[in-house]
Amino acid sequence: MRRLILLCMVTSVLAFAGRAYAGCGITTSTGIAFATYDVFSAVNNDAQGSITVICNIGAAPPNPPVDITITISASPTSGSINPRQMLDPVSGDRLNYNLFTNAARTIVWSDNPASPNTVFLNNMRRNTAARTIEVYGRIFAGQDVSAGSYSDGATGLTVTITW
Repeated sequence: MRRLILLCMVTSVLAFAGRAYAGCGITTSTGIAFATYDVFSAVNNDAQGSITVICNIGAAPPNPPVDITITISASPTSGSINPRQMLDPVSGDRLNYNLFTNAARTIVWSDNPASPNTVFLNNMRRNTAARTIEVYGRIFAGQDVSAGSYSDGATGLTVTITW
């Protein structure tokens, strides 16, 4: 029975947009780490992580609300969001996976802020409580790949917030 160990972390990088006095922060509260992938299993390999956003928007009243868009970059390995891919540098094999905005794993998380397949946080204000958003990952069953250690690029994916 062939099995492989997977390493897939979603890293966070903050991209600033908007007013000069505005400030928001983002962290990957829980990175996505898939369990061992079994090439003989007919079951998808699912994992879950989370992203936390907190804002300190506006130094003083008026404290206008802002809307935030959260995108996740295309795969450094595949150059695409569908599918994203992890690479085993030893065998050269690629393993298809994706990240989704919903628990049913039907909406691929986009890298385009204009896409409806991103996550939107509405009415964020100064000193708003942190908001945590779930990220749902899936490695698709039925892929014939070599055992190894798979990852998507040297630094993983980039999470970007825009307001």
